[in-house]
Amino acid sequence: FAPQELLVEAMDHMRRTACTVLNKSTGKYEFQSVLDTSPSEMGHLGVGVRLYFEFTKQMGWVFFIMTLLTLPSLFFNLTGSMVDDSSPLNNAIGQMSVANLGNCPAAGCRSNAELRGTSNG
Repeated sequence: FAPQELLVEAMDHMRRTACTVLNKSTGKYEFQSVLDTSPSEMGHLGVGVRLYFEFTKQMGWVFFIMTLLTLPSLFFNLTGSMVDDSSPLNNAIGQMSVANLGNCPAAGCRSNAELRGTSNG
């Protein structure tokens, strides 16, 4: 076999065994659309491929719902003023955590009583 013939044979084998479907009018294998192919249409590739994409879709929905449930907590954490760090990264991470709940004056809390909100003055 000549190298060119081997290359053509390899490309044909790749198209036959990849995520392709046979176009009966042209007799050639064409790649399936990434956006229009459902997991059930990939069943001919094996049950594992179909299950993988169904699982990925379900986990996407789970994380979307978890994000929606977390947004109120994130909002209330961002409204606090307990975190005051010189590092911008630490400040940003701290402001989104539960440690930021509460309120200190602009100058900061001066005592433990003020920090706990139990000052008598």
